Amino acid sequence: MAGWYDYNNILSEEQEMSRFCDWFWSGSNGNNLIHALNGSNRNSAGSKIRRLCGWWPYIYCIVINDDTNPGPGLMNTVQWKYCKVGITEQDTKTGAHNRMETVIQDIKRKVGLEISASVIFVLPVCAIDSRKNGEIEQGVREHIGWKVNKDFAKCINLPVPTEWVITTQPYLGLVKNCIRQAAEMNCAIDTRLVLSMGRFQQHEGMLPPHLQKQEDEVVGKCDGTGGPFFTGSVPFLTLNNASYLQ
Repeated sequence: MAGWYDYNNILSEEQEMSRFCDWFWSGSNGNNLIHALNGSNRNSAGSKIRRLCGWWPYIYCIVINDDTNPGPGLMNTVQWKYCKVGITEQDTKTGAHNRMETVIQDIKRKVGLEISASVIFVLPVCAIDSRKNGEIEQGVREHIGWKVNKDFAKCINLPVPTEWVITTQPYLGLVKNCIRQAAEMNCAIDTRLVLSMGRFQQHEGMLPPHLQKQEDEVVGKCDGTGGPFFTGSVPFLTLNNASYLQ
């Protein structure tokens, strides 16, 4: 029987490291090894290994800074915001024509140049979260707010209409505060921060009068002009986009 191999040699001996790397990057060896290692950790909360192709994935959140979506009541204390939550695997450096900058330009072009939009966060996907990027992106989106119906999003000219939610200014403030506190404490700043928070919750009756929640999506009044923030007496767009709620 062969003796026990000291796997520390891979890290400590250059020749062993070279041999291992040649094997790892040959064909599907690396993927097969990662799959076997992840499968051997039977603790569902345990660490997993993520293999990347290209840039590290980042989940971003962009908010439209509009002040015409107050909730009902004399004080209008709840300010509602449209947010786009998406994913990018490109350079996130400011001024590099990154995905967030492109989205903000698209918002101004489609919704109106007078509309202001800004980035709430750009968070790297947690290194030990082995789920598919799309699942992580969806999880973050569901934490941030209520899904905006894609047909309604199209009607009000929001780019990439499947990636929008509506939330409140106080909840966005809570998210930003958690990220700031994590930075001050030198904690890891990634998607775990948002996913560890409680999901957005608010009473449906607090929605602005021109919006309403149908099943698990938010729809609103839309007359086809593309104006996203009007409160006129037009009907609500229904979920199937084929008829109108009178």
